[in-house]
Amino acid sequence: MGRTLGLTTFDSHLQRFGDRLVLVIERYDREIHGNKVDRIHQEDAAQALSLRWNSDAKFEAVDTRANLHAVAGLVSRTRQAISSAPGDLERLLAFVTFNAAIGNTDAHAKNFSIVHYSNGRVALAPLYDVSTHAMATGGQQNMALRINGLASQPDLRLTDLVAEGVSWGLKPEAAEALVHCTLTELRDAVCAGEQERVDSSIPAYIDRQSANLLGGQRAGAGIGQPPALHHFTHS
Repeated sequence: MGRTLGLTTFDSHLQRFGDRLVLVIERYDREIHGNKVDRIHQEDAAQALSLRWNSDAKFEAVDTRANLHAVAGLVSRTRQAISSAPGDLERLLAFVTFNAAIGNTDAHAKNFSIVHYSNGRVALAPLYDVSTHAMATGGQQNMALRINGLASQPDLRLTDLVAEGVSWGLKPEAAEALVHCTLTELRDAVCAGEQERVDSSIPAYIDRQSANLLGGQRAGAGIGQPPALHHFTHS
């Protein structure tokens, strides 16, 4: 669904190796030139914010420097200094909206990155490491990074998403239109059956949360505790 919404670009698929079924994910930080593979420099927000390495500082509950406003600050400073492609703040808000709607409560500071391309361009990395954590066995209902100061994902409202974007410097009308568009396109993708080979409860859960948010309700209104899944499902 992330690819359908244009939030990510790389491929992921299930593949069997012997008797083991694995998830194969294409790297976004590589360039292929014939038989040569070059690494593209990227740094995640935890690195850029100098959060303590090899710790849980990537979670806002552990280190308050890990927050979406700080991540947005990295994006905006990059655009001013090196003239990266426009729209990175808008893309970041779309990422946050998508994560909130699908229950990706584990979107921490290491899951947002800045890519430094060989031609000098600097931009927000595609959406990556996405899963419906809220539906995993023992899945967390509190978000790794708060949205508009709110930690509980089921209590999130559309106004919180808009307010978060506005706090970064986006205009209210632009932020609201972007959140509406992202949620509407997500519902359309669910309706079109874009999610193959996943538990049927996942698209129903995503659609209900998206509809709740669009209707001005709490994301988890009428859902209760999501049914637990035994495996994460990447979108």
